[in-house]
Amino acid sequence: MASKVSHINDPSARLKALCEYGSQVEVDNTLSTKLYFRSGRELIRMANVYLDEANYESAFILYSKYITLFVERLPSHPGYKSSPPPDLAEIKKKMKTVFPLAEEIKSKLKKRYIEEQRQREELEAKRQAELEAENARKQAEEEERLRKKLAEKEKIRNESEERWCREQEERYRELQLQEQRRLAQLEIDKDKDNNTSGLNNQRISVPSGNLDFIPNDLSNYMPPTDIGITTIPPVPNRDLKKNLTVSDSSSPQIPLVNRDSKPNFDHFTSIGNFGGGSSNIRKVVVPTSIFTQFLTVAESNTNRNTETLGILFGKLAKNAFHISDVFIPKQHGTPDSCDMENEIDLIDYQDKYDLITLGWIHTHPTQTAFLSSVDMHTHFPYQKMMPESVAIVCSPKFKESGVFRLTQNGLTQIGSCKETGFHYHQKEPPLFEQGEGVELVDGTSVRFTDGRK
Repeated sequence: MASKVSHINDPSARLKALCEYGSQVEVDNTLSTKLYFRSGRELIRMANVYLDEANYESAFILYSKYITLFVERLPSHPGYKSSPPPDLAEIKKKMKTVFPLAEEIKSKLKKRYIEEQRQREELEAKRQAELEAENARKQAEEEERLRKKLAEKEKIRNESEERWCREQEERYRELQLQEQRRLAQLEIDKDKDNNTSGLNNQRISVPSGNLDFIPNDLSNYMPPTDIGITTIPPVPNRDLKKNLTVSDSSSPQIPLVNRDSKPNFDHFTSIGNFGGGSSNIRKVVVPTSIFTQFLTVAESNTNRNTETLGILFGKLAKNAFHISDVFIPKQHGTPDSCDMENEIDLIDYQDKYDLITLGWIHTHPTQTAFLSSVDMHTHFPYQKMMPESVAIVCSPKFKESGVFRLTQNGLTQIGSCKETGFHYHQKEPPLFEQGEGVELVDGTSVRFTDGRK
Protein backbone atom coordinates (compact mmCIF):
# COMPACT_ATOMS: atom_id res chain seq x y z
CA MET A 1 0.00 0.00 0.00
CA ALA A 2 1.14 3.51 -0.75
CA SER A 3 1.84 5.70 2.25
CA LYS A 4 2.73 9.22 3.19
CA VAL A 5 6.41 8.22 3.62
CA SER A 6 6.67 6.30 0.33
CA HIS A 7 8.19 9.38 -1.34
CA ILE A 8 11.12 9.19 1.11
CA ASN A 9 13.78 6.86 -0.28
CA ASP A 10 16.11 6.48 2.67
CA PRO A 11 14.83 3.64 4.93
CA SER A 12 16.03 5.36 8.12
CA ALA A 13 14.33 8.61 7.15
CA ARG A 14 11.09 6.76 6.41
CA LEU A 15 11.14 5.14 9.84
CA LYS A 16 11.89 8.48 11.46
CA ALA A 17 8.88 10.09 9.77
CA LEU A 18 6.68 7.19 10.89
CA CYS A 19 7.90 7.45 14.49
CA GLU A 20 7.38 11.21 14.52
CA TYR A 21 3.79 10.79 13.40
CA GLY A 22 3.24 8.05 15.97
CA SER A 23 4.27 10.45 18.73
CA GLN A 24 1.73 13.13 17.77
CA VAL A 25 -0.71 12.77 20.66
CA GLU A 26 -2.55 15.53 22.47
CA VAL A 27 -4.65 15.23 25.62
CA ASP A 28 -7.59 17.48 26.45
CA ASN A 29 -7.49 18.01 30.23
CA THR A 30 -11.17 19.00 30.24
CA LEU A 31 -12.15 15.44 29.36
CA SER A 32 -12.24 12.66 31.92
CA THR A 33 -9.32 10.22 32.04
CA LYS A 34 -11.80 7.34 31.88
CA LEU A 35 -12.53 8.37 28.27
CA TYR A 36 -8.83 8.03 27.45
CA PHE A 37 -8.61 4.64 29.16
CA ARG A 38 -11.55 3.48 27.07
CA SER A 39 -10.02 4.93 23.89
CA GLY A 40 -6.76 3.19 24.77
CA ARG A 41 -8.55 -0.16 24.58
CA GLU A 42 -9.94 0.79 21.19
CA LEU A 43 -6.49 1.89 20.01
CA ILE A 44 -5.21 -1.60 20.75
CA ARG A 45 -8.21 -3.20 19.01
CA MET A 46 -7.64 -1.10 15.87
CA ALA A 47 -3.89 -1.72 15.92
CA ASN A 48 -4.50 -5.48 16.19
CA VAL A 49 -6.80 -5.35 13.15
CA TYR A 50 -4.17 -3.52 11.10
CA LEU A 51 -1.56 -6.03 12.26
CA ASP A 52 -3.74 -8.99 11.22
CA GLU A 53 -4.22 -7.33 7.81
CA ALA A 54 -0.42 -6.91 7.51
CA ASN A 55 -0.89 -3.14 7.39
CA TYR A 56 2.26 -2.68 9.46
CA GLU A 57 2.57 1.08 9.12
CA SER A 58 -0.92 1.71 10.53
CA ALA A 59 -0.42 -0.87 13.27
CA PHE A 60 2.92 0.65 14.26
CA ILE A 61 1.42 4.15 14.37
CA LEU A 62 -1.42 3.14 16.68
CA TYR A 63 0.82 1.10 18.99
CA SER A 64 3.19 4.08 19.12
CA LYS A 65 0.34 6.45 19.89
CA TYR A 66 -0.84 4.13 22.65
CA ILE A 67 2.64 4.18 24.19
CA THR A 68 2.92 7.96 23.81
CA LEU A 69 -0.55 8.52 25.27
CA PHE A 70 -0.06 6.49 28.44
CA VAL A 71 3.66 6.96 29.02
CA GLU A 72 4.19 10.62 28.09
CA ARG A 73 0.89 12.51 27.79
CA LEU A 74 -1.86 11.21 30.07
CA PRO A 75 0.26 11.13 33.29
CA SER A 76 0.26 14.95 33.18
CA HIS A 77 -3.57 15.02 33.22
CA PRO A 78 -4.88 16.47 36.54
CA GLY A 79 -7.09 13.44 37.11
CA TYR A 80 -4.54 10.77 36.22
CA LYS A 81 -3.30 10.11 39.76
CA SER A 82 -6.84 9.54 40.97
CA SER A 83 -7.59 7.03 38.19
CA PRO A 84 -8.94 3.64 39.30
CA PRO A 85 -6.05 1.29 40.15
CA PRO A 86 -7.43 -1.49 37.89
CA ASP A 87 -7.20 0.90 34.91
CA LEU A 88 -3.60 1.79 35.75
CA ALA A 89 -2.73 -1.87 36.26
CA GLU A 90 -4.28 -2.73 32.90
CA ILE A 91 -2.11 -0.13 31.15
CA LYS A 92 1.02 -1.36 32.86
CA LYS A 93 0.25 -4.95 31.84
CA LYS A 94 -0.45 -4.03 28.20
CA MET A 95 2.79 -2.05 27.94
CA LYS A 96 4.74 -5.27 28.47
CA THR A 97 3.19 -6.55 25.25
CA VAL A 98 2.90 -3.37 23.21
CA PHE A 99 6.53 -2.22 23.60
CA PRO A 100 8.16 -5.37 22.12
CA LEU A 101 5.41 -5.70 19.54
CA ALA A 102 6.05 -2.15 18.28
CA GLU A 103 9.78 -2.86 18.07
CA GLU A 104 9.13 -6.07 16.15
CA ILE A 105 6.94 -4.22 13.64
CA LYS A 106 9.55 -1.48 13.36
CA SER A 107 12.18 -4.09 12.48
CA LYS A 108 9.89 -5.59 9.81
CA LEU A 109 9.23 -2.15 8.35
CA LYS A 110 12.93 -1.36 8.21
CA LYS A 111 13.61 -4.59 6.30
CA ARG A 112 10.71 -3.84 3.97
CA TYR A 113 11.91 -0.28 3.37
CA ILE A 114 15.44 -1.53 2.60
CA GLU A 115 14.07 -4.08 0.14
CA GLU A 116 11.79 -1.48 -1.46
CA GLN A 117 14.78 0.85 -1.82
CA ARG A 118 16.80 -1.92 -3.49
CA GLN A 119 13.96 -2.70 -5.88
CA ARG A 120 13.45 1.01 -6.54
CA GLU A 121 17.14 1.45 -7.41
CA GLU A 122 17.06 -1.58 -9.72
CA LEU A 123 13.95 -0.31 -11.41
CA GLU A 124 15.44 3.16 -11.77
CA ALA A 125 18.61 1.71 -13.28
CA LYS A 126 16.52 -0.33 -15.72
CA ARG A 127 14.42 2.69 -16.62
CA GLN A 128 17.56 4.78 -17.10
CA ALA A 129 19.08 2.17 -19.40
CA GLU A 130 15.83 1.97 -21.38
CA LEU A 131 15.68 5.75 -21.55
CA GLU A 132 19.25 5.99 -22.81
CA ALA A 133 18.59 3.29 -25.41
CA GLU A 134 15.42 5.07 -26.51
CA ASN A 135 17.26 8.39 -26.71
CA ALA A 136 20.02 6.76 -28.77
CA ARG A 137 17.43 5.26 -31.11
CA LYS A 138 15.65 8.59 -31.50
CA GLN A 139 18.98 10.36 -32.05
CA ALA A 140 19.91 7.86 -34.77
CA GLU A 141 16.50 8.28 -36.40
CA GLU A 142 16.86 12.05 -36.24
CA GLU A 143 20.34 11.93 -37.75
CA GLU A 144 19.13 9.62 -40.55
CA ARG A 145 16.17 11.92 -41.20
CA LEU A 146 18.47 14.94 -41.42
CA ARG A 147 20.89 13.04 -43.66
CA LYS A 148 18.09 12.16 -46.07
CA LYS A 149 16.77 15.71 -45.93
CA LEU A 150 20.20 17.15 -46.71
CA ALA A 151 20.71 14.63 -49.53
CA GLU A 152 17.33 15.60 -50.99
CA LYS A 153 18.25 19.28 -50.76
CA GLU A 154 21.62 18.59 -52.41
CA LYS A 155 19.89 16.73 -55.22
CA ILE A 156 17.44 19.58 -55.74
CA ARG A 157 20.30 22.10 -55.67
CA ASN A 158 22.36 20.16 -58.24
CA GLU A 159 19.34 19.81 -60.53
CA SER A 160 18.64 23.53 -60.19
CA GLU A 161 22.26 24.36 -61.03
CA GLU A 162 22.22 22.15 -64.11
CA ARG A 163 18.96 23.67 -65.27
CA TRP A 164 20.28 27.20 -64.72
CA CYS A 165 23.50 26.47 -66.60
CA ARG A 166 21.62 24.96 -69.53
CA GLU A 167 19.34 27.97 -69.70
CA GLN A 168 22.33 30.31 -69.72
CA GLU A 169 24.09 28.35 -72.45
CA GLU A 170 20.96 28.29 -74.57
CA ARG A 171 20.53 31.99 -74.03
CA TYR A 172 24.13 32.61 -75.05
CA ARG A 173 23.77 30.55 -78.23
CA GLU A 174 20.63 32.47 -79.09
CA LEU A 175 22.50 35.75 -78.67
CA GLN A 176 25.29 34.42 -80.92
CA LEU A 177 22.81 33.55 -83.67
CA GLN A 178 21.14 36.93 -83.33
CA GLU A 179 24.54 38.65 -83.69
CA GLN A 180 25.45 36.55 -86.70
CA ARG A 181 22.18 37.38 -88.38
CA ARG A 182 22.67 41.09 -87.60
CA LEU A 183 26.20 41.05 -89.07
CA ALA A 184 25.03 39.20 -92.16
CA GLN A 185 22.25 41.73 -92.64
CA LEU A 186 24.76 44.57 -92.32
CA GLU A 187 26.83 42.97 -95.11
CA ILE A 188 23.78 42.64 -97.30
CA ASP A 189 22.86 46.24 -96.67
CA LYS A 190 26.41 47.39 -97.51
CA ASP A 191 26.38 45.42 -100.78
CA LYS A 192 23.17 47.12 -101.77
CA ASP A 193 24.59 50.52 -100.93
CA ASN A 194 27.71 49.81 -102.97
CA ASN A 195 25.74 48.63 -105.96
CA THR A 196 23.54 51.64 -105.78
CA SER A 197 26.25 54.27 -105.36
CA GLY A 198 28.84 52.67 -107.67
CA LEU A 199 31.44 53.19 -105.05
CA ASN A 200 34.19 50.66 -104.65
CA ASN A 201 34.12 50.31 -100.91
CA GLN A 202 36.05 47.60 -99.16
CA ARG A 203 34.11 45.07 -97.15
CA ILE A 204 35.08 42.66 -94.49
CA SER A 205 35.56 39.30 -96.11
CA VAL A 206 33.52 36.67 -94.33
CA PRO A 207 33.35 33.19 -95.80
CA SER A 208 29.75 32.45 -96.71
CA GLY A 209 27.98 29.82 -94.60
CA ASN A 210 31.07 29.17 -92.49
CA LEU A 211 31.11 29.97 -88.72
CA ASP A 212 34.49 28.42 -88.07
CA PHE A 213 35.85 31.83 -87.18
CA ILE A 214 33.82 31.73 -83.94
CA PRO A 215 36.23 30.54 -81.27
CA ASN A 216 35.40 27.45 -79.31
CA ASP A 217 36.28 29.18 -76.06
CA LEU A 218 33.25 31.41 -75.91
CA SER A 219 34.17 32.67 -72.51
CA ASN A 220 37.13 34.61 -74.02
CA TYR A 221 35.37 35.78 -77.14
CA MET A 222 34.85 39.51 -77.53
CA PRO A 223 32.95 40.93 -80.48
CA PRO A 224 34.42 43.85 -82.50
CA THR A 225 34.02 47.13 -80.70
CA ASP A 226 33.84 49.24 -83.86
CA ILE A 227 30.43 48.08 -84.97
CA GLY A 228 28.35 49.46 -82.08
CA ILE A 229 26.86 46.24 -80.61
CA THR A 230 26.28 45.44 -76.96
CA THR A 231 28.55 43.07 -75.05
CA ILE A 232 27.52 39.42 -75.21
CA PRO A 233 27.47 37.81 -71.74
CA PRO A 234 30.05 35.12 -71.23
CA VAL A 235 29.23 31.47 -70.69
CA PRO A 236 28.65 31.04 -66.95
CA ASN A 237 31.40 29.36 -65.01
CA ARG A 238 30.12 26.03 -63.68
CA ASP A 239 32.12 26.55 -60.51
CA LEU A 240 29.40 29.04 -59.58
CA LYS A 241 27.20 26.13 -58.59
CA LYS A 242 29.23 25.85 -55.42
CA ASN A 243 27.81 29.18 -54.32
CA LEU A 244 24.24 28.49 -55.43
CA THR A 245 21.74 28.04 -52.57
CA VAL A 246 18.26 26.58 -52.87
CA SER A 247 15.85 27.85 -50.20
CA ASP A 248 13.05 25.51 -49.10
CA SER A 249 10.73 28.08 -47.57
CA SER A 250 7.96 25.51 -47.02
CA SER A 251 10.20 23.41 -44.77
CA PRO A 252 11.96 25.60 -42.21
CA GLN A 253 15.11 24.21 -40.74
CA ILE A 254 14.40 22.19 -37.58
CA PRO A 255 16.76 23.14 -34.74
CA LEU A 256 18.69 20.33 -33.19
CA VAL A 257 17.29 19.23 -29.83
CA ASN A 258 19.59 18.78 -26.87
CA ARG A 259 18.58 15.31 -25.71
CA ASP A 260 20.64 15.57 -22.55
CA SER A 261 18.40 18.21 -20.84
CA LYS A 262 14.73 17.24 -20.21
CA PRO A 263 12.99 19.88 -19.77
CA ASN A 264 -3.09 18.33 9.59
CA PHE A 265 -5.83 17.60 11.03
CA ASP A 266 -4.61 14.93 13.44
CA HIS A 267 -5.92 12.76 16.24
CA PHE A 268 -4.39 10.19 18.53
CA THR A 269 -6.58 7.46 16.97
CA SER A 270 -5.91 8.44 13.35
CA ILE A 271 -3.31 7.07 10.96
CA GLY A 272 -3.33 10.08 8.64
CA ASN A 273 -2.15 9.26 5.13
CA PHE A 274 0.05 6.41 6.28
CA GLY A 275 -0.67 2.75 5.65
CA GLY A 276 -2.77 3.36 2.57
CA GLY A 277 -5.04 5.98 4.12
CA SER A 278 -6.19 8.58 1.59
CA SER A 279 -7.50 11.02 4.18
CA ASN A 280 -7.47 11.57 7.91
CA ILE A 281 -11.15 10.62 8.28
CA ARG A 282 -11.79 6.93 7.64
CA LYS A 283 -15.01 5.81 6.03
CA VAL A 284 -17.92 4.75 8.24
CA VAL A 285 -20.33 2.21 6.75
CA VAL A 286 -23.88 2.54 8.12
CA PRO A 287 -26.51 -0.12 7.28
CA THR A 288 -29.78 1.55 6.26
CA SER A 289 -31.70 -1.03 8.31
CA ILE A 290 -30.46 0.67 11.47
CA PHE A 291 -33.10 3.44 11.18
CA THR A 292 -36.18 1.20 11.05
CA GLN A 293 -34.73 -1.25 13.57
CA PHE A 294 -34.05 1.51 16.07
CA LEU A 295 -37.45 3.14 15.58
CA THR A 296 -39.04 -0.22 16.31
CA VAL A 297 -37.04 -0.58 19.53
CA ALA A 298 -37.90 3.02 20.49
CA GLU A 299 -41.58 2.80 19.57
CA SER A 300 -42.88 2.45 23.14
CA ASN A 301 -40.93 5.53 24.24
CA THR A 302 -41.98 7.42 21.11
CA ASN A 303 -45.63 6.75 21.93
CA ARG A 304 -44.98 8.34 25.34
CA ASN A 305 -43.27 11.32 23.68
CA THR A 306 -39.93 10.26 25.21
CA GLU A 307 -36.50 10.15 23.58
CA THR A 308 -34.57 6.88 23.26
CA LEU A 309 -30.79 6.53 22.85
CA GLY A 310 -28.43 3.76 21.86
CA ILE A 311 -24.66 3.43 21.51
CA LEU A 312 -23.15 2.57 18.11
CA PHE A 313 -20.44 -0.07 17.98
CA GLY A 314 -18.60 -1.64 15.10
CA LYS A 315 -15.47 -3.19 13.66
CA LEU A 316 -12.51 -1.94 11.65
CA ALA A 317 -11.79 -3.70 8.36
CA LYS A 318 -9.70 -2.57 5.37
CA ASN A 319 -9.27 0.90 6.86
CA ALA A 320 -13.04 1.48 7.18
CA PHE A 321 -15.40 1.30 10.15
CA HIS A 322 -18.52 -0.85 9.88
CA ILE A 323 -21.36 -0.27 12.34
CA SER A 324 -22.53 -3.70 13.45
CA ASP A 325 -24.08 -3.27 16.90
CA VAL A 326 -26.43 -0.96 18.79
CA PHE A 327 -26.54 -1.30 22.54
CA ILE A 328 -29.58 0.20 24.32
CA PRO A 329 -28.39 1.06 27.83
CA LYS A 330 -30.51 1.71 30.88
CA GLN A 331 -31.63 5.31 30.56
CA HIS A 332 -33.91 8.10 31.65
CA GLY A 333 -35.64 10.07 28.89
CA THR A 334 -37.76 13.19 28.44
CA PRO A 335 -39.42 14.66 25.33
CA ASP A 336 -36.18 16.47 24.42
CA SER A 337 -33.34 14.67 26.22
CA CYS A 338 -32.10 11.26 27.31
CA ASP A 339 -29.42 10.28 29.85
CA MET A 340 -27.61 6.95 30.09
CA GLU A 341 -27.38 4.99 33.32
CA ASN A 342 -25.16 2.14 34.55
CA GLU A 343 -22.29 2.74 32.10
CA ILE A 344 -20.48 -0.40 33.22
CA ASP A 345 -22.95 -2.51 31.22
CA LEU A 346 -21.85 -0.66 28.11
CA ILE A 347 -18.17 -1.36 28.76
CA ASP A 348 -18.81 -5.02 29.46
CA TYR A 349 -20.75 -5.38 26.21
CA GLN A 350 -18.01 -3.66 24.23
CA ASP A 351 -15.25 -5.81 25.71
CA LYS A 352 -17.27 -9.00 25.24
CA TYR A 353 -17.48 -8.54 21.47
CA ASP A 354 -14.19 -6.64 21.04
CA LEU A 355 -16.00 -3.61 19.56
CA ILE A 356 -15.10 0.00 18.78
CA THR A 357 -17.32 2.91 19.81
CA LEU A 358 -18.51 4.75 16.69
CA GLY A 359 -21.02 7.23 18.17
CA TRP A 360 -24.61 7.19 19.30
CA ILE A 361 -28.18 7.20 18.01
CA HIS A 362 -31.33 8.78 19.45
CA THR A 363 -34.86 9.84 18.53
CA HIS A 364 -36.59 13.20 18.29
CA PRO A 365 -40.20 12.14 18.93
CA THR A 366 -41.75 15.52 18.02
CA GLN A 367 -38.96 17.36 16.16
CA THR A 368 -37.03 17.06 12.92
CA ALA A 369 -33.64 15.39 12.59
CA PHE A 370 -30.91 17.81 13.72
CA LEU A 371 -28.48 18.32 16.61
CA SER A 372 -29.74 20.48 19.45
CA SER A 373 -27.36 22.27 21.79
CA VAL A 374 -27.68 19.38 24.26
CA ASP A 375 -27.06 16.87 21.44
CA MET A 376 -23.92 18.71 20.36
CA HIS A 377 -22.55 18.69 23.90
CA THR A 378 -23.40 14.99 24.19
CA HIS A 379 -21.65 14.18 20.92
CA PHE A 380 -18.55 16.28 21.64
CA PRO A 381 -16.64 13.65 23.72
CA TYR A 382 -17.50 10.91 21.21
CA GLN A 383 -15.94 12.86 18.36
CA LYS A 384 -13.02 14.04 20.49
CA MET A 385 -12.16 10.45 21.31
CA MET A 386 -12.82 9.17 17.76
CA PRO A 387 -13.08 11.74 14.94
CA GLU A 388 -15.07 9.29 12.80
CA SER A 389 -17.84 9.02 15.44
CA VAL A 390 -21.32 9.95 14.20
CA ALA A 391 -24.57 11.08 15.82
CA ILE A 392 -27.64 9.53 14.21
CA VAL A 393 -30.96 11.29 14.78
CA CYS A 394 -34.29 9.63 13.85
CA SER A 395 -37.48 11.67 13.61
CA PRO A 396 -40.53 9.32 13.51
CA LYS A 397 -42.99 12.21 13.26
CA PHE A 398 -41.35 13.77 10.20
CA LYS A 399 -40.12 10.40 8.85
CA GLU A 400 -36.55 11.56 8.41
CA SER A 401 -33.13 10.60 9.76
CA GLY A 402 -29.69 12.21 9.70
CA VAL A 403 -26.09 11.13 10.27
CA PHE A 404 -24.19 14.08 11.72
CA ARG A 405 -20.79 15.23 12.95
CA LEU A 406 -19.61 18.46 14.51
CA THR A 407 -17.69 20.73 12.18
CA GLN A 408 -14.26 22.00 13.17
CA ASN A 409 -15.98 25.22 14.22
CA GLY A 410 -18.48 23.15 16.18
CA LEU A 411 -15.71 21.30 18.03
CA THR A 412 -14.10 24.61 18.92
CA GLN A 413 -17.32 26.29 20.03
CA ILE A 414 -18.77 23.36 21.98
CA GLY A 415 -15.39 22.51 23.51
CA SER A 416 -15.11 26.00 25.00
CA CYS A 417 -18.78 26.27 26.05
CA LYS A 418 -19.45 25.78 29.77
CA GLU A 419 -23.24 26.08 29.65
CA THR A 420 -25.54 23.14 30.31
CA GLY A 421 -29.09 22.33 29.29
CA PHE A 422 -30.67 23.95 26.24
CA HIS A 423 -28.94 27.21 25.28
CA TYR A 424 -28.26 29.32 22.23
CA HIS A 425 -25.41 28.70 19.79
CA GLN A 426 -24.76 30.67 16.63
CA LYS A 427 -25.78 28.88 13.44
CA GLU A 428 -23.17 30.40 11.15
CA PRO A 429 -20.63 29.12 10.50
CA PRO A 430 -22.40 25.76 10.92
CA LEU A 431 -21.64 23.81 14.08
CA PHE A 432 -22.67 20.42 12.65
CA GLU A 433 -23.15 18.85 9.22
CA GLN A 434 -23.96 15.60 7.49
CA GLY A 435 -21.10 13.21 8.26
CA GLU A 436 -18.22 13.24 5.79
CA GLY A 437 -17.20 9.81 4.52
CA VAL A 438 -20.40 8.09 5.66
CA GLU A 439 -21.61 5.33 3.34
CA LEU A 440 -25.17 4.01 3.66
CA VAL A 441 -25.50 0.37 2.57
CA ASP A 442 -28.52 -1.88 2.09
CA GLY A 443 -28.83 -5.57 2.86
CA THR A 444 -26.83 -5.58 6.09
CA SER A 445 -28.45 -6.16 9.46
CA VAL A 446 -27.42 -4.64 12.78
CA ARG A 447 -27.37 -6.54 16.06
CA PHE A 448 -29.50 -4.76 18.67
CA THR A 449 -29.01 -5.54 22.35
CA ASP A 450 -31.47 -4.00 24.80
CA GLY A 451 -29.72 -3.52 28.12
CA ARG A 452 -32.82 -2.03 29.73
CA LYS A 453 -34.33 -5.46 30.32
